[in-house]
Amino acid sequence: IPGANAAVSPTQVTESLSTMDDIAVVLAQCEVPGPAMAAAMAIGRRIGATTILNPAPATTLDDTVLANVDIIIPNEHEAALLTGLPTTNEDECVVAARALLARGVAFGAKAPAVGLRKQVPLLVVEIHVVDLLYRTPRKARVVKHQVLEP
Repeated sequence: IPGANAAVSPTQVTESLSTMDDIAVVLAQCEVPGPAMAAAMAIGRRIGATTILNPAPATTLDDTVLANVDIIIPNEHEAALLTGLPTTNEDECVVAARALLARGVAFGAKAPAVGLRKQVPLLVVEIHVVDLLYRTPRKARVVKHQVLEP
């Protein structure tokens, strides 16, 4: 439904997540309003799920949102906007990724991770997620990686 993402509210996110048991991963992107995405990350953190954020389309994010993110997967343009740093080559992307870690990408019992989709490959794993609005299963697959030391 065109425009449906713009109508997602924090209340809908809270209600949808509260109806599900045993949530292992909460995955969000910035195509929904910021407050709804922030609610998903905060709830995911509170229930102990791994939180993954794809900050697309590119936008700025508050450090309080980043503090609830375990894994963030910006492309180089999104990383540049989030950090204010250049990301024109792999070395600059690694510096930008470390800057995101320093801004509070959280870790809890997990290792924080930043994957820059173009310049620095992201570890690819198979995960199963459920679309919050339609409760339909989706799959995501991951393949390469580079480990960043904070």
